[in-house]
Amino acid sequence: MMRVHQFVRDTLLVAGVVLLLPATARSTTFVLMSEQTLLRSSAAVIVGTITGIDSGATDPDGAIFTYVHVQPERIIKGPLGLNPLVLREPGGTVGDRRQVIFGAPEFWVGERALLFLSRNRDGTLQTNSLAMGKFSLNVDATGHTKAVRDFGYGASVLTSATGEIAEAPRQTQRFLPLLRRLRQQAHAESHAQQTARPLRLVPEELSNPATRFQEAYTFLSNPPCRWFQPDSGQPVTYYVDSTGDAKLGFASSQAAVDAALAAWTDVATSNLVLQDGGTTSPAPLGTCDMSRIVFNDPYNEVSDPSGCSGVLAMGGYCGGGGTTIVNGTTFWQITVGKVTFNNGWGACSFWTQCNLAEVATHEIGHTIGLGHSSDANATMYAMAHFDSRCATLETDDINGVSFIYPQTGPAAPTATRTSTPTATWTLPPPTRTATRVAIPTATRTRTPTRTATPRPTATRTRTPTRTPTKRVVPTPTRTASVSAPANNACSGAIVVTVSPFVSTVNATAATADPTDPIPACNVNARTHTLWYQYTAPRSGTIVASTSGSGYDTVLSVYTGSCGSLSAVSGKCNDNASWFVRQSQVGLAAVAGRTYYFMISSTASSSGSATFRLTLS
Repeated sequence: MMRVHQFVRDTLLVAGVVLLLPATARSTTFVLMSEQTLLRSSAAVIVGTITGIDSGATDPDGAIFTYVHVQPERIIKGPLGLNPLVLREPGGTVGDRRQVIFGAPEFWVGERALLFLSRNRDGTLQTNSLAMGKFSLNVDATGHTKAVRDFGYGASVLTSATGEIAEAPRQTQRFLPLLRRLRQQAHAESHAQQTARPLRLVPEELSNPATRFQEAYTFLSNPPCRWFQPDSGQPVTYYVDSTGDAKLGFASSQAAVDAALAAWTDVATSNLVLQDGGTTSPAPLGTCDMSRIVFNDPYNEVSDPSGCSGVLAMGGYCGGGGTTIVNGTTFWQITVGKVTFNNGWGACSFWTQCNLAEVATHEIGHTIGLGHSSDANATMYAMAHFDSRCATLETDDINGVSFIYPQTGPAAPTATRTSTPTATWTLPPPTRTATRVAIPTATRTRTPTRTATPRPTATRTRTPTRTPTKRVVPTPTRTASVSAPANNACSGAIVVTVSPFVSTVNATAATADPTDPIPACNVNARTHTLWYQYTAPRSGTIVASTSGSGYDTVLSVYTGSCGSLSAVSGKCNDNASWFVRQSQVGLAAVAGRTYYFMISSTASSSGSATFRLTLS
């Protein structure tokens, strides 16, 4: 087993969670649990430090998991001591096989975290409701510890009271008041409410010599991905769980899925064909034998909802097998797409066939490689519409699928469709948002054979007054207040005095100082510079990264003094791995030596920059 001292980024929710969606793009929607509900539904709650991360598989075609090693320091709830434990999270990378599960939390080695843990069927532990059950503990500039919950790029939150879905914001609060509340709530729970079932601290398969391991970059940003079948005129086939949703029934569940498949198939400027291959029996989410849409979480892989909050669904894909270039873009191959819907939503008012259909269209859009659109009218927009669109695509959705899967033969002429993509839609990093669909109409088609003329769209027209109510219009005053951060120049570098250390700065207004060095690993990335200074109190290994940043970064290391810096040889990193836009460096620290870390980027890339440092 290879233990990796590296960070791992993740993905993750209905103001409970709608993790539905797999795809080449991450897509997850959460329904947020209250503090009390999250604690009550957890088998254990701990504070601890991440000491290692592995990714492994027990057989060549089996499920891949990421194993997060934790050293507890405080037990808030649960029958645990302070012995090391290992969380088993779904998804990972082994060799050329990748299994992506959207909605997983982000971890990095050396990180201190507050973890709400749920019990798997075999007694092993994982975070409760994926990213909802994980808070990073960071020390701010005033010395106070903050608890930060980050749902990741593309995550969405559904507010069950209003039915609205919006991008999930990062949540920050003071840790000590939160800790006091949790301890009081845990103390108030009766022993009968505490789990009596045994917990397994280390998954059994970790002692199996047949298990293959390698470093886990599972939860980091993913490269553009697509299916290769359309290139040879083959359909992409999904199979539908024959049990159907417990509330809606099989007929309505299949109708919603079929309408979504037909919507993406009936695009005249695309060669993509999605088809319903018929029914199948349920299977675990980790299975990579066929593309399945499973209902009612039959294998208890998703944390159960509580009070119409929690995870709606969890999705992902399996990939590997090569790359292809389409329209100048290199795409990795998707081999299996899958979705598992949770159980326990029958009493919730928003769980309707109509909503299931729009959500299915949006989520299947992720499984074919599309991220979120910035066009508020698009079905791939990061907010649900609830405007009776059901399984309908808008112009921007059509442009996106046509770019990834261009029609190579003659297409039916149309004045409203164009194969030229607009700047409003995005390739992954994947996103998670749940869209809602109106009741699917009988006009959907389930045949894989494409017709030259798309289905009639007259019934899809929406009342124009509906769209404005769904838009989130940013106020012009938001950007006016942004100024260059204090650490924009080396002379203003933030002094790091603790390990682990985390800092997040808005780099939008950052510029390049004339004395800033040119990064050796990317000579074009000398703008939006941010500086950090660290004097090693002892010898050891420094791991620094920009994991969690919202844009493509470059991280380089220097010694000396501002204005007279020398680059540390080999310690400049553009991308932490082939599919990671953020950066990471590791170096042997010399006691008493001062190191300068510069975060930079290209002129077109900036945003929220996160710097992490650990001395081990």
